[in-house]
Amino acid sequence: MAKWIVVSCALLLVVLVAGPWTAVAEERACFPAGAVPGGPESPPRSWLFKAKAVDVRRYLASIAGRWEGDTLIVSCAIQGRAYEGTGATIGGDDLDDETQRKAKAVFLKLAEDAGRSPEEGEAITNRYFSTVGSFFRIVRNEEGEEVSEYDVIMTKHERELGVAKSIDSDAGKLQVSAGALEAKIKAAVSAGNIAEAQRLVTEAQLGAKVDAIVKKNARQKWAVLKASLPDLAAASYWTSIALGQSFCLPCKLPEVANSADSGGR
Repeated sequence: MAKWIVVSCALLLVVLVAGPWTAVAEERACFPAGAVPGGPESPPRSWLFKAKAVDVRRYLASIAGRWEGDTLIVSCAIQGRAYEGTGATIGGDDLDDETQRKAKAVFLKLAEDAGRSPEEGEAITNRYFSTVGSFFRIVRNEEGEEVSEYDVIMTKHERELGVAKSIDSDAGKLQVSAGALEAKIKAAVSAGNIAEAQRLVTEAQLGAKVDAIVKKNARQKWAVLKASLPDLAAASYWTSIALGQSFCLPCKLPEVANSADSGGR
């Protein structure tokens, strides 16, 4: 009898110790490795991935449900009743040709305004679109505001290159020049001196000044873009998943120690 009690207690101890670990081991992770929180919510409702959308789609479909467009449909039984709902929605870098063409045109125009060759424009455009994803975490800036990490990176490089102050200075000078010119022209017109008013307009050559400032700013933005590319590539993600309201996800979500300072663009 005593021997039976000892054996029973030993078996119970094995169940208590091994049971939870076995259950966790059998439960599959909802996402591929490397997922990070995509928003400040706790628990997070969105997640970002270095993996491309096609791979994330394939993984989720293998464990959780079926895709209808960009929506993951999951099903389960709740209190004996069949239930089907939205498990998640996905966003990725699969831009259509027209959208991609317009986006690349912006970079090529910047290269042109900065005085770079078409080859240089093509090279940096291709590098950007092949290494920088569309999604960034939300982080807190120096003021404690929640902003995209993209903006934090760009601001950092603008400061290092002195671009922000330079642009503000140029805009201020142009505004002062335009204001002073307007006052002189109004005075000449009020005095009936139309010839003087016309002379002032011709002499000011505001169009040339504006063009010079635009080109200067383009050169500065070009320098910032080149300097920031490695940081943008490292901080960006190719795919975003937003969780739905379904309770039927048959998998384990990643554990997050502190998601207050993370998110997505």
